[in-house]
Amino acid sequence: MVIYTMVGADAEKRRWMAGQAREMPLERAMALEPTYLNLFAGNGRGGWDLHCIFTENWPVAQAGRWLWSANGAWVAYHWPPGEHFADYWTNALVRAHPALVAYNWHDSNLDNRLEPALRRFARAWRALPNGHYDRLHGQGLDRNLFVQRCREHPEFYLAANPWPWHAEVVLRFAEGTAVLDLHLDRPVAAGAGWRLDLPPFGIQAFKASGGVQPLLACEVRIDEAAIRRLQADLEAEELLAQRLLAAGVEGASEFAGQVARLRGLWNEQNYAEVQDVLSGGYEYHRLRQKLEP
Repeated sequence: MVIYTMVGADAEKRRWMAGQAREMPLERAMALEPTYLNLFAGNGRGGWDLHCIFTENWPVAQAGRWLWSANGAWVAYHWPPGEHFADYWTNALVRAHPALVAYNWHDSNLDNRLEPALRRFARAWRALPNGHYDRLHGQGLDRNLFVQRCREHPEFYLAANPWPWHAEVVLRFAEGTAVLDLHLDRPVAAGAGWRLDLPPFGIQAFKASGGVQPLLACEVRIDEAAIRRLQADLEAEELLAQRLLAAGVEGASEFAGQVARLRGLWNEQNYAEVQDVLSGGYEYHRLRQKLEP
């Protein structure tokens, strides 16, 4: 079974052209919602097809301009919206683990600047066996990193950073654990911890053999500039909640409660979940859209 996700190149520009700049980010919600994704690929056998629409002759081009002056296309037409090319690839993988990944592409070329992210994703995905992957939780495992282990082949792991910031990661293993970098197919000297620099939406596949629980801990340091931007976004949501409450808008209390929950996650340094909700939380944005003036 294949999930056919329709997303458009340069989505924010298209919304602006259509006068819908504050439209709920549905394509983000589709890429982040495991309940939806697992309808198709959660059993390790389904497939995921990324399809981006052609936007060159967009019908709502600005009046009085040349036909192609307000298009949403760039050098390569069929690539995912958003700042980073690997966004949808990495998020779909860590949240659904499809056995097949297809990418529709015609009448265009891929910009060379986008190739490294796709290459890194492909190295990780090809190295991992199909199956069910469980996200690891617990003491010592930073929530600002996706660390998953294959249920059927427990020596296979992946570490993913499915967010728009750089992450400096240290993975710590039990003594005697044999660690293999599956991208380079070579052993890792991980006695003092394996240090990884994961770019935005970066991913690393590896094997760890030895003992029941080879991976003991992971430590994550996020780019400070990204944290400041996320903090500004959260503060803007808090101000909006205050304005809605002061105006007596129906439903404002529920929205304020959700924003307060985000502040609680922030205080716990769970920046990843705050980012997920603000960038594409379906229920959050559905409520916000009803209330925002």
